[in-house]
Amino acid sequence: GLYPFSAGGTLPMVGVPLGPHLAGRGIVCADPVSYFAAGLINNASAFVLGRPGLGKSSLIARILLLLRTKGILPLILSDVKGEYVDLIKLIDGQVIAPGRGREFVNPLDRGPLTARLAHLPEEIRAAAEADIEARRHNVMTGLCELALNRPLEAQERNVLAAAPRLWEADNPGRVPLMGDVLEFVRSRPESLAAVVNDRGDHERYFTRVEGLVDALIALAGDGEFGDVFARPTTTPLEMDRPAVFDLSAVDAMDARLQAGLQLVCWSYGSSAVAAAKYLGDAGLAPRRTYLMVMDELWRALRAAYFMVDRVDEILRLNRTLN
Repeated sequence: GLYPFSAGGTLPMVGVPLGPHLAGRGIVCADPVSYFAAGLINNASAFVLGRPGLGKSSLIARILLLLRTKGILPLILSDVKGEYVDLIKLIDGQVIAPGRGREFVNPLDRGPLTARLAHLPEEIRAAAEADIEARRHNVMTGLCELALNRPLEAQERNVLAAAPRLWEADNPGRVPLMGDVLEFVRSRPESLAAVVNDRGDHERYFTRVEGLVDALIALAGDGEFGDVFARPTTTPLEMDRPAVFDLSAVDAMDARLQAGLQLVCWSYGSSAVAAAKYLGDAGLAPRRTYLMVMDELWRALRAAYFMVDRVDEILRLNRTLN
């Protein structure tokens, strides 16, 4: 009941107390945020590996709970077993539960920063807009690759990058849905025909976008993913509260949907953290520190070999948030 003991030990007390040293005296303390703040590591991240049932989730939960007492906000970006839901409820956090017949998350949602972009200084606004587009393009690429079970070709990636942006230019103030992008691509607008490089040939245009149209059909409500990604985001993420994306209702056998939701939730949660950083840099909101947990990473990686690139891209974008 007295642990962690008040008497000094031989180990430095930097980080969350985790337990007694197994081969000596003293208490082992560790967490990526405290180690980064103390200059012990160059990147505020950690990778937790272990055999099943040996306490990985318990370790992470302990770190989250104790760091919360220091004002650090935990974000569980994919909880596929529902292991963190009670903890997040305990600390007055949000529980967001996307899945078939439950809540929806729109991969084309630009995130909580969109409404305040105009208030940012020009230099910060340019960086924020580029960040938003990079995240959105990465998650859309990953979803379409999952739907097609292959990497996208060059013209498909170009169309996927341009179509949402061009649609928004024609529909100011609106957030596109998958069905909107699908119909926009099918309509062959001149602006998109130039991106496709169809040379004025309608048949060439539809041949070059055929695979992408198939992928968008799968995501727009009529395909294998149902309407999970086809509707407006049900519950916007609040930047000033802990949160968990509860994916426990998604059947483990539905591996492709599970991997797609992991990708979307990781990107959406990361965009909220990025929004807080840009607003803090501009003096428009208090600075906040988050600890993001990407649980069960192996599930997304196992869904398809090309998911490695999508996960790597999210992690690289997140490095700027330290």
